[in-house]
Amino acid sequence: MARRITGTMTVVGLVSMTLLGFVKVASAHEPELIATCVEDVATLSVSLSEYNDKKPNKIVVTDNGKILDKSDFGTSYSKKWNSLDGTIAHKFVIDVTAWDDLDGKDGWTFRKEVDLAKCVKTPPTTTTTTTVPTTITSTTPSKPAPTTTTTTVAPVPPKEQAAPPLANTGAATTWLLLSGLVLVGAGAGVLLFLRRKQA
Repeated sequence: MARRITGTMTVVGLVSMTLLGFVKVASAHEPELIATCVEDVATLSVSLSEYNDKKPNKIVVTDNGKILDKSDFGTSYSKKWNSLDGTIAHKFVIDVTAWDDLDGKDGWTFRKEVDLAKCVKTPPTTTTTTTVPTTITSTTPSKPAPTTTTTTVAPVPPKEQAAPPLANTGAATTWLLLSGLVLVGAGAGVLLFLRRKQA
């Protein structure tokens, strides 16, 4: 009975130690990739550990496509960049290749991207209005030149001349009127006489 208990405890202990060892290795293997701003400067820190150093492992670190580091390492890798441009945004790419985990199924080989916004904040733009003094010069307007007006007067048509007076022949017309009256009266008297005679 005691042997069974002892055997069971041994198996449990071995399994526990194995699991704890695996957790410890996995925890230690977790890469540390930190991108941050220190005041107005961008910084990047990369730390790797617990790698198999029987053969070289490889790492490539780029910043916006520019290579910051390309090298081999053994059991661990640790590097920090403290003076990166803080006026622009950064896209860091960390590409690690472990010789004993080329397909990355164990997590030793990986490719990770870390983004960092601009550290220098753009101050708000202010509109400044500048007043330019304006000098007004007063000038006396010159007198306009005299204007000459030419008036065209239409010609006045000549007055119609009166017909010349009849020529004075010197004959008197009064006696002609009287003679006519006498003749009319005589004619009237003859007519009355003839009517009475016929009656």
